[in-house]
Parts: sequence; C-alpha cells; structure tokens
Amino acid sequence: MGIPPVHEVPVLATILHLVVSEWCPIWLFFIGHYSLLTDTTAYLYLWYTDVQVNQTAVDQEIRGAGAKTLGEYVFCVQNEVNFASWTLNVDYHGHCLDLEGGYNLLGIANYFCLFICCSLVASSVLVVLTTRGTDICTGKYLATKWDFEKTRLFRSLSILLLCGVLGCFLVTAYVSRSTLKSGTFQQLLQAWLFYGSVAFVLTLVSAYALLPGWSPRFNYQSNDFQRLRFKRTWRHVFWSSSESFARDLEEAILLAGCGSWKRLRNFLEDPTEAQWVLDVCKILDDDDEPWPMDQRDGAEEDRGVINLLAEC
Repeated sequence: MGIPPVHEVPVLATILHLVVSEWCPIWLFFIGHYSLLTDTTAYLYLWYTDVQVNQTAVDQEIRGAGAKTLGEYVFCVQNEVNFASWTLNVDYHGHCLDLEGGYNLLGIANYFCLFICCSLVASSVLVVLTTRGTDICTGKYLATKWDFEKTRLFRSLSILLLCGVLGCFLVTAYVSRSTLKSGTFQQLLQAWLFYGSVAFVLTLVSAYALLPGWSPRFNYQSNDFQRLRFKRTWRHVFWSSSESFARDLEEAILLAGCGSWKRLRNFLEDPTEAQWVLDVCKILDDDDEPWPMDQRDGAEEDRGVINLLAEC
C-alpha cells in the first residue's frame, strides 16, 4: 500500500504543512535563540571566570570541578549550561557552573521562548480547524492562513519573539556575571562577533521573517477564490510555504494573461478551470483596490512588471 495523495488525507496534510513547512521560521528562531542563550552564556562565563592565567590556579579550578584537563572543564561548563536551560530549578548549581546570585534564569528564558513559539503554531492550527479551512488543496485554507497573519494575536506574538532576542542578551549578561569589569572587553567583543554572531543573525533573521508584511496581489478573500482547488503534493506539504505558493500562482496568472496557460493549469486539480481562475484571481492595482501602505514601496517593481505583462 503506497502513500495516499494529499487530497485523500486533507486534514493530516494541512496540520503537517502548518507545523513543519509554514512555521519553519519559528523553529529556526527557537533553535537560534537556544544556541544564542547557551553558547553566549558559556562563552561569557568562561571569559569572566575567576581563574588567573597561571598553572597553579588553573589546576585548582579544574580539579575542583572534577575535571582532569582544561578541555574537560570547558566541556563541563557547556554541558551544565545546556542542562540549566532545560530545568526550572532556579537554585540549580553544577560542578562547574555557579550562576550569579545563585539564580538560574536560563530555564525560564528558554521555556518562555518555547511557549511563545508553540502558541503561535497551536493558534494557527486552531484557527484553521475552527474555520473549516482544513483542506490544503483549497483556496479557503490559504485565505484562512493569510487572514490569521493579520490578526493582533499573531502580530503581538511575533513582536514579542523579536523582543526576546534582546531579553536573551540580558539574561546571558546576568547569569554570566558580565559586568564589564574586565579590562579586555574589546577583545571579548571581537571574539564574540567572530565566534557567536552566527546564532545571533539566525535568531534575528528568523524573528524578522515572522513579522507580517506580504500578502497576495489578488482578492483571496472572495468566495470564488476560497472554492478553488489546487494541485498539491507531499513536496508542497513539507517544502513549500503559502507565501511561495502564492507568488508562483501570481506569476502563473500573469503568464496566462499573456497567453501561456501551461503553468496555471499545472496548479489546478481541474485544468479546464484555468479561465475561471484567471477571472477570479485578477491582479489588483491602484484602480481596483488600494494597497496597504507598508507594501507600496516594495511593490513598485512588481507593479511595473504587472503593467508590462498586461500589455502582452
């Protein structure tokens, strides 16, 4: 028995698409946030550790932590930072890790971020299920997803995640005792930019990608669009977001308007409905419906392409 096509298991395909493909930026954000939280904390903790650079002091610190070599001590600190990030015990103390003031804020920061990420995903799934947009092959599913991204709940949670990047720095600064008391702060900053900036960029870009700012150029809220059925495969479920699907659909509509129907027909379960789809999904311009103010600047080039193709 082979794998059933997407249209035979629409609810399962829809939930998988939401959790895996649609919200990939959320999971990338959490991974980047976790890496930023743990790696930066371990890095700063080791930088500010009260060990003088001489053999006797280093030996005493390493042996006191139960390690035999400096490498084992660094590994011990990194392991305990990761463990502290998954426990809510604020009084956590490790063999190598002694947090500032005896308070463990890493677990609170990590679980708070995980809660916000899961809330975003769960709320989108709940909205889709309650509005009966549970068939990934229909236009109603796409319309429900895009409408959800315009809600205050989605915008608030997205901004909260973006602010969480700053909160991550504050937590790591506190627990690692980075009070700028070191006279080598410039060297510390240079080293962190070289070794730790990747996680920071990943987290920041992922958070920014969650901010709503793009919507289709056609009227996806019409009843006719929501009744449309598109051809979807498991590749679309796991590798294609609604935004990328809509951009490809826009391009197919423009090409169909110039007489090239093949690409638009490939989007549809029933290729004979291509003309009807072209009538339903008319690309909007300034004469049809005002574009949102936050999209006009970025849409100038698209408008020029649309006008050029409209002359075909």
